[in-house]
Amino acid sequence: MGTTVIKIGGSIADDVRALAAEIAGGLAGASGRNERFVVVHGGAAKTTEIAEKLGKPQKFVESPGGFRSRFTDKESMEIFVMVTCGLVNKRLVEQMLQAGVNALGMSGADCGIVRAKRKDMLRVVENGKEKILRGDYSGKVEAVNALLLHKLLDAGVVPVIAPVALSNENELVSMDGDRGAASVAGAMKAERLIIFTDVDGFFRNFPNDLVREIRGAKELDAAMEVAKGGMKKKLLAAREALDAGVGEIVIANARVERPLANALNGEKRTVVRK
Repeated sequence: MGTTVIKIGGSIADDVRALAAEIAGGLAGASGRNERFVVVHGGAAKTTEIAEKLGKPQKFVESPGGFRSRFTDKESMEIFVMVTCGLVNKRLVEQMLQAGVNALGMSGADCGIVRAKRKDMLRVVENGKEKILRGDYSGKVEAVNALLLHKLLDAGVVPVIAPVALSNENELVSMDGDRGAASVAGAMKAERLIIFTDVDGFFRNFPNDLVREIRGAKELDAAMEVAKGGMKKKLLAAREALDAGVGEIVIANARVERPLANALNGEKRTVVRK
């Protein structure tokens, strides 16, 4: 009985009914074997939208390595928790339940399922110069309680995890959804990690040259050199999942007719393997 960790990007979380129906079928053995699923989701876009409505424009920064992220001060963290653990998480749970999936919404902080080291300060590049920003509440995942997640799966539950973790000081911190999903997949010794987004996979020159397969760390590093925006972070997550022993990482589009079937066997996807 294989375990698949599914990452659902925040940009597609409003409508995952087709995916939810396929998850229900996998749980029931429609694929020929009973599957076990853990879902991790994002929510950055919805957080930004609501934060602006609340009069708190969000600040985005770029690391020296070229990765873009949100600077999450205390007030931004409160909005992030409200949106991702509340609105986004419960909408996903609603759609899962409507499809017949016994979904349990939670955050990574609940029961300390996901532990992360709070970064506190970020090293960023602004106007070509490096600087330090303090007061950040983002975290880098250090530990996942895989035993508890496996017990939930044994009980027939599908965990739906919002991207909030617990720091070593028991503070709520944000975590990157893609990298958090990679950590969960590695800790659970998952058969595969599927990262669902709103494009077909990694393109060398978007929207042309879809890369259907990446083999090994060297090819993956080369892909990261040309990747831009959120795809660069997804490839980093794939690298971390590979290093943690996950056998296969798939980046695929959730907006197609049968997203799970396409991610597993379709033509329009990017598969990363050792």
